[in-house]
Amino acid sequence: MVAVLLLNMEWKDGCMPELQRIAGNSAGVVIAGKTLAHLSVSWINFLLMAGVIFPIFGLNRTGTTINLFILFNVLALACIGIGLMISAIVKDVMLACDIALFYTSPAFVFSGFTFPRWAMPWYDQYYANIMPYTFFLDAFFKIHFMQLPLKYAFPEIIRLLLFIGFTFFIAVFFLRIQFKRKPAYAVR
Repeated sequence: MVAVLLLNMEWKDGCMPELQRIAGNSAGVVIAGKTLAHLSVSWINFLLMAGVIFPIFGLNRTGTTINLFILFNVLALACIGIGLMISAIVKDVMLACDIALFYTSPAFVFSGFTFPRWAMPWYDQYYANIMPYTFFLDAFFKIHFMQLPLKYAFPEIIRLLLFIGFTFFIAVFFLRIQFKRKPAYAVR
């Protein structure tokens, strides 16, 4: 949800021309910078989860932390990518947040976390397959609870990487179009 605000708040606050100038008029540089900043915040969330939440509730599993960290980063990048894509396409902050909320709200229900996906109607299963949390959850059970090597989660990781590639490409594409409409400065 927070990733939806990454570009929209820059436009709303009038800071985007300065950011565009600093980035050398490169949409890719803006997207990369915003991604790295939010990915580093997700690392703090991981530390809290692995270092506080898991020990308190007895969820630690020996030898799974590094694999879980890799999987967590892939999920974080997929979610950041979706937020950036929405933010690059929809400039209105409220509408972008509404779209993201509509997209992410049923994540627990459709992911199979609260109800098995195989027992859902086909259209609900389809919806589950267009959310990154579904694939993260499947891989999480394999890596963390079943303590399988990371290679067993490759099908889910590949799907998450497809989310990342698609959403970041679309985000850069639409931000580049917006930069061409409103250039921050004349390139010499």
